[in-house]
Amino acid sequence: MAAHRDLPAERAAEIAAAALTRATGEPATLAAIQPLGEADRRNLVLRAHASVGARSRSVIVKASRASGHDPAAPDAFAVSGLVREWVARALLCEAPGGEGALLAGDAEHGLIVFEDLGRAPGSLVGPLLEGTAAVAEAALASHAVALGRLHATTLGCAGRHAAILRDLFPAAEAPRAMGARWLAAPVEVAGLSLPADELDQVRGRIADPGPWAVLVHGDACPDNVLLIDGEAWLLDFEFSMPGHALLDAGYWRMGFPSCWCAGTVPGQVADRIEATYRGVLAPALPEAVDDRLFVAEAALVAVARLLMSLDWLMPAALAEDGRWGIASRRSRILHHLGAAIAACERADAFPGSRAVMARWHRHVQDLWPGSMPLAPYPAFARTGGA
Repeated sequence: MAAHRDLPAERAAEIAAAALTRATGEPATLAAIQPLGEADRRNLVLRAHASVGARSRSVIVKASRASGHDPAAPDAFAVSGLVREWVARALLCEAPGGEGALLAGDAEHGLIVFEDLGRAPGSLVGPLLEGTAAVAEAALASHAVALGRLHATTLGCAGRHAAILRDLFPAAEAPRAMGARWLAAPVEVAGLSLPADELDQVRGRIADPGPWAVLVHGDACPDNVLLIDGEAWLLDFEFSMPGHALLDAGYWRMGFPSCWCAGTVPGQVADRIEATYRGVLAPALPEAVDDRLFVAEAALVAVARLLMSLDWLMPAALAEDGRWGIASRRSRILHHLGAAIAACERADAFPGSRAVMARWHRHVQDLWPGSMPLAPYPAFARTGGA
């Protein structure tokens, strides 16, 4: 793990107050400072009461603990989650209903201040791990609405995202579309690779998503989804960048691939959640209404997600079946393979890749005879929810 810089909460609050003063032109102070999260996390996160002029509000302060934070570096966007989140939140401030308004920031110190959405909200983790099937499905539907809203308001945002990045961090290189870098390296399992023509099609679409280009959250996990009075709000935009919308909206079928609390959702529930997402997105993106187009894009993105997962998880999984959160790496790989094959079957697409992925699936099943696919979330396992 990279070394952490020493940044006491009191010092971060002073920097945040100065940033608020610069942003508003009024004197600002922070009080009732409360650290959030664990002390060894990569970011320092504080809740505080901010007084700005005659107004007061609760705010969140987030500061990078990375010892090598350098806002003037060409790779600032590539290496800094704080930079990615700042640019994403600045972009969302320009759209109605942004996810927690950005209030101020300090590039030199790697710190941002944004609106506090609530003191004691729950996350999507609770309904999935502890709720009933009905409660979990309602929470997932709210999640789908939040993602649909995010994507609908950021369609075609790559140019504006790059302009905001230039304004805030002039030396930083703008990113490629999410996933393009991950798919550059070949992926081979049991001596087999996907057919070159189909792989090129996947790579090309991920690099240039066409009408599906949005701000991708990139880590839309249950613990990054706040539930407040039945409405979902997305947190933690540290992996956000422009890319294909279904890199987020494929999470329900891929078992939440970037999450410690990974699990599966019954197929009929996933169908209904997906329909909710499409309904929110459709007024801005008519392609979301067309079943044929949607399932074709979903298949393409599922293959891309699988390749990303194999590149990320396979080396460690080959060595041992270590656990990450509530599931093992091998169980995730088995599920991601099955989900990608199912997505291609649903779309009747990528026949050559389907055949190779099926052979990959059989190979890892033989290689790991004691490993089971990813388990359903407890909310659905208890009732066999459909």
